Amino acid sequence: MPDSRPIRVFAIMEADRITGPAKNLLRFAGRVRGRVDIEVATYLRRADDNGFLQAARGIGLQAHGIAEQGRFDRAVVQLLRERIAASAPDIVQTHNTKSHLLLRLSGVWRQTPWIAFHHGYTAEDWKMRLYNHCDNWSLRTPRRVVTVCEPFVAEMRGRGVERDRIDVVPNGVEPARPLRDGELAGWRERSGAREGEPVLVAIGRLSHEKGHHVLLAALARLRDRPWRLVVAGDGIAGEQLRAQAAAAGIGDRIAWLGLQPDVRPLYSLATVFVLPSLSEGSPNVLLEAMAAGAPSVATAVGGVPETVTDGETALVIPREDPAAMATAIARMLDDTALAARLGAAGRLRAEAFTPDAQERRLLAVYDRVLARS
Repeated sequence: MPDSRPIRVFAIMEADRITGPAKNLLRFAGRVRGRVDIEVATYLRRADDNGFLQAARGIGLQAHGIAEQGRFDRAVVQLLRERIAASAPDIVQTHNTKSHLLLRLSGVWRQTPWIAFHHGYTAEDWKMRLYNHCDNWSLRTPRRVVTVCEPFVAEMRGRGVERDRIDVVPNGVEPARPLRDGELAGWRERSGAREGEPVLVAIGRLSHEKGHHVLLAALARLRDRPWRLVVAGDGIAGEQLRAQAAAAGIGDRIAWLGLQPDVRPLYSLATVFVLPSLSEGSPNVLLEAMAAGAPSVATAVGGVPETVTDGETALVIPREDPAAMATAIARMLDDTALAARLGAAGRLRAEAFTPDAQERRLLAVYDRVLARS
C-alpha cells in the first residue's frame, strides 16, 4: 500500500446490468471496503437508468456514467481522462475489450498503474469482434493482466502479453442461500413443470458462444422422454433459439424466463444443471450450481476442466456435441444415484472457490503493482 489509507481503485466496466463479471466486481468491492476504495464507471447513451450503476450505488460505491454518443465516440477518451484525474486513483482497472482500448488511447497508464481484467471474449457482432482484435494492441501496455483460467493465459500470450505480467484468479462463489418458504414451489409453477417432471436448467446470455443451440439439438434427441427445460437469460440469439426449438417440436417444453435478478432458486429446482457453452472462463453459473448441489453437465471449455472432473464432480463432455450432451443428460436422469453423488461432490468442490481465496489473490495483485510503482 502507498500508506495507511485505503488503496484507491477506479474500475471501468462496460455493463448495463449485473453480468457475471459485474457481480464479482461489486462483491469484491463490498468485501474489501476500508482496505480498498473502489469507484466504478460505465458508458451511458441515455438517461442514468443503468442497472450496474444502480447496484453499485446501492452498496455505497461512487459510480459514474460516462456519456457517449455511440460505440466509437472518441470524445469518451477525454471524458475518461478527466474523470480519472478527478478521482486520483492509485490503480485504474478495466474489465472489457472496449475499456482496454479506451484506456490505452487515453494515456492515463503513463501516470497511473493499469490492471486489465480479461473475462473471455464474445463475438455477438462485428463491433465486438473489432474490439476483440484491438486487444492485440491494448493489452501490451497494462502493468498486469488478470484472467480467470489457465487456457486464457495461452490466449493472452498469443496477443503479446508476457507470461510474467499475467495473473490467474478464478472466480469465487458464495455458499448457496436457504430457500424461503414456498419459493421453490413458486419457481416450479413459473417453469410450467408438472409434479415429478425432471427439470433441466440452463442459465446464461442467449448468444452463440453460450451454446444453447447445441442444448436444443441434444434435447431434440430426447423428445420421447419426460423433461422440462428452464432457460434464464436474454440476448440477441433469443428469437433464433425459439425458432429452433419450435422446428424441433420441443418449443412447448421450454420456459424462457428472460433475465432474472436472482437465479439461485433455479439451482434447487434443477434435476440437472446444463452448461452447454462453446467458450467459458471461470463460469459463475457452474460454480453456483455446484454450491447448491445441483448435478451438472458441462462442456470441456475454458476453465471448466479446472473446476470439475468428469465422473467425479460433474459429467464433462466435448464442446458442440449434441449427441454427447444428450447421452450425458439421459444418464443423469436415469441414474439418480449417480446424480446425487455428483451433486454432493460438486458441492464439496465448490468450497475451493471461496470469495476469500479470490479476494486474497486480487489484493496480492494490487500489492505487486503498487510495490513496482
